Amino acid sequence: SADESYSAYHAEGEYPLVKVLRDPIYVEVRLLQKTDPNLVLVLHQCWAAPSTGPAAEPQWPLLVDGCPFAGDNYRTQLVPVGPASPQLPFPSHYQRFVVSTFAFVDTPSMAVYILCSASVCHLAQPEPCRPSCQLA
Repeated sequence: SADESYSAYHAEGEYPLVKVLRDPIYVEVRLLQKTDPNLVLVLHQCWAAPSTGPAAEPQWPLLVDGCPFAGDNYRTQLVPVGPASPQLPFPSHYQRFVVSTFAFVDTPSMAVYILCSASVCHLAQPEPCRPSCQLA
């Protein structure tokens, strides 16, 4: 997202974004083209890496089992989504968090990519949908 309101987004042509260290990055992960209100997006792991490959090294954890990584001095913050509105008809289709900008040292590229593993669950089978940590 372009800001903390999650109402404006960066255009494809704006990437790569250039940020100052510790600037906030407003991340949103969402389901596309789904209208079932019983679907729930769950983030499991999110991490930063200097490239997009799943095995890219080094990796820095941002979310671990859906919770902010405790070993970070600038901890990732989960952002509540909701309530439903005309602009946000299916809040359960979204997950949001804020990361402080950082850089990898000793990598050829200055780029940092944010990657996540996620599941889509149905409220009729809620067990895998339960996040392991709750928003404060």
